[in-house]
Amino acid sequence: MTPLMFPPEICSLICTSPLLSHSDLLALCHVSRAFRAEAERILYTSINLPTPSRRALNSWCTSLVRRPHLGARIITLSLTMPSQTSLQADDLTRLTHALHLCINLRDLTILDGEPPFFGNAVQAWVLEGHTFTLQKFTNTYFTTNMLRDFLQSQKSLTTLSHRPSSSAHVIDGTRLPRKETLPNLTTLDTSASIVRELAQVDLESWKSVKRLQYFLENPREEDELATFVALTSFGPLESLSIERWQEKTQVGMDVAIIAACVAAQMPNLKYLRIMDYTYLRDGYQVSFLPFPMRFTRLRTLVIKPATVTPFLDPPISAYPDLLQHTRRLEVAERIMNNLSTLESLVLILPEKNYGFTRDEEGGGVVQSEVEVDDDAWMNIQLMDGLKNTDGDE
Repeated sequence: MTPLMFPPEICSLICTSPLLSHSDLLALCHVSRAFRAEAERILYTSINLPTPSRRALNSWCTSLVRRPHLGARIITLSLTMPSQTSLQADDLTRLTHALHLCINLRDLTILDGEPPFFGNAVQAWVLEGHTFTLQKFTNTYFTTNMLRDFLQSQKSLTTLSHRPSSSAHVIDGTRLPRKETLPNLTTLDTSASIVRELAQVDLESWKSVKRLQYFLENPREEDELATFVALTSFGPLESLSIERWQEKTQVGMDVAIIAACVAAQMPNLKYLRIMDYTYLRDGYQVSFLPFPMRFTRLRTLVIKPATVTPFLDPPISAYPDLLQHTRRLEVAERIMNNLSTLESLVLILPEKNYGFTRDEEGGGVVQSEVEVDDDAWMNIQLMDGLKNTDGDE
């Protein structure tokens, strides 16, 4: 029987239906050439290899080399890599050839997929010499210094998420980054040690960074304070996210002090997110954010306070005034009264995520359960530089 032929326009409408799954699109590839062309275009627009398997990596590379026209359709690519010791020279050559075919690639993610997750792979040369111009690059696999030449070649990069070990360095001896490195960078996600190090380098590109996230692991107080000072080398920042981990044996810096230090350096922030993943044996005896914060334009404040893990009991917030509905509401009202520009306060607690907004009619504060987007800090709309001289948008 002759198969029913549909024009390309109809095939496109069918293939782009939101009701279709990945397996549905694969099945449509076997219906006709027209369906196959459209389904493959959609399937190959975004590629994700979530398993750190040498076999899976080689299979994808081989299939792309055999059908090179598909490489031009890939816009987003995410590879979860096996350990560098499990990869052979032929594997790296296949990967290099496959990447070379991705001429329209804009978003590349390379993840370290196997413990101990040091992110110390050195074969970053597989990323070099290609014609793609990235807008976003995410890396937890390659070591910092090995990415220098690759990053210097990516002039169009606007978003960089480079999360090596907390002690990694970006400056190798006297080899400093070139002044033209990452001229269009606006969003940066990296370690606090790299933030402090970049602050010592006189590069105009860091002045274009408007959204910043950094993380600290078991930081000393002097390291945290030095990082706050380094923030003035960026921006002026509009969005800041801080992630920190502390051992149970260390009390660490209170979120009130963190917020106060940030406000002293960056009073014009629009978005502040503080994620404290510390687990304590005992809770704090102080109130949550007890003194005013000197922000002038802050619209969104997201805080995950430290957590107490009592013996045989579920974890609870380390702050006693966040444990009950009435007291939480009092805390939220105090914070929002202090910050006149604040539109949204989010508290991420062990049991639920609570959002607080202003009640325009009653003049109070409304509490509700909310979903939290971990990437919201990097999606904050930036103000037009020409309009940023007289105030807010």
